[in-house]
Amino acid sequence: MSEENPDFNEVYIPAREVHMYHTEFKYWLKIKTSGVILPGLSGAGGYLVNRKLYVFAGSSANGNVNTLYQLDLTTWIWSMVPVTEPLPSPRDKFAYWSYNNKLYCFGGFGIPLYDYLNGNGTFVQDDTDPASFHQVVRGWNNQLLIFDLDSNTWSNPKCQGPVPLPRAAHAACRFGHKVYMFGGRYRDQRMNDLHCLDLESLTWSGDIYGQGEVPCGRSWHSFTAVSHKCAFLYGGFTSNREPLSDAWLFDISVIQWTKLNVPSNQPRLWHTCSYSNSEVIVYGGCSNNILDYREPTIHRKDVIVLQVQPHSLVRLCLEAVYDNRERTQQEWIYLPYPLLTWLELKLKFVQVMQTLHSSRRHSQVATCSVS
Repeated sequence: MSEENPDFNEVYIPAREVHMYHTEFKYWLKIKTSGVILPGLSGAGGYLVNRKLYVFAGSSANGNVNTLYQLDLTTWIWSMVPVTEPLPSPRDKFAYWSYNNKLYCFGGFGIPLYDYLNGNGTFVQDDTDPASFHQVVRGWNNQLLIFDLDSNTWSNPKCQGPVPLPRAAHAACRFGHKVYMFGGRYRDQRMNDLHCLDLESLTWSGDIYGQGEVPCGRSWHSFTAVSHKCAFLYGGFTSNREPLSDAWLFDISVIQWTKLNVPSNQPRLWHTCSYSNSEVIVYGGCSNNILDYREPTIHRKDVIVLQVQPHSLVRLCLEAVYDNRERTQQEWIYLPYPLLTWLELKLKFVQVMQTLHSSRRHSQVATCSVS
């Protein structure tokens, strides 16, 4: 449902168009795609490898899927990746990452495993799932799946160490050859456990207990690497069905959580989060209790920008030159080409944004510093 018209029916949107956001100029660009168009999905996983976006699984209007699509970011052509059987079970709301030209998937929510790759991992049925009334069995799993981009084959290896409980709507981020995974839902519990998987040995760490205060249990949150040793946790949904707007920094070098000072009036769940040039970019998701079917779901289109580190000296100087353009613009031609290009592009984008400012399609951007 849209923010402007909450009575508008929710729909799955095919990827005939993709939208790119310029993180420095705060500008959206819409690009038309072609080829075998990705159908409308939610809860899918997307990861960029060598200028190709790989989108796996998700939930469609007809139920969970287990397809793998790729979008070539040089041609903007979609194609379905030819995959050798056996295949993973259809699922959504899993953790997804890449390492050494392989795609990794852990857990998720979907149908049972027995007709698919099922050598390792556990499936637990959700007896409260509305789909069960239509004789469709779904539930959580704790499988680790690996897709080899060289051979186009899936595998379901056996891991060492204590494997985390089945879960969905959890989040993970990678630091080198280690992946850290936090939270997610299992049965009626939204957890706050933290695990680490060594991708070289495929060994799980077991529960990692950080120092100091720890974030509450949650699902539908984001967990994003913002440096070589720190991950940024934002938002989510509690066991009490409360949307969250808190932010935390986790330092893997000392295993410690730090709660950050961010605005408390920007709850998000089921959103996306990226890190670029000292800023965390939060987009989309929902901001209310999406399981309260008496009220319309509030889907978000605004962008939240959280600055977690100072900008580079070059960026600060460019911003100062641009802000004083009435006095400096005549001298721009003497700057090195990359700096001149940055200033000219920003000037062009700002002019476009001013033209579109009154358009309803203009996306709001909320920016703040994090302390």
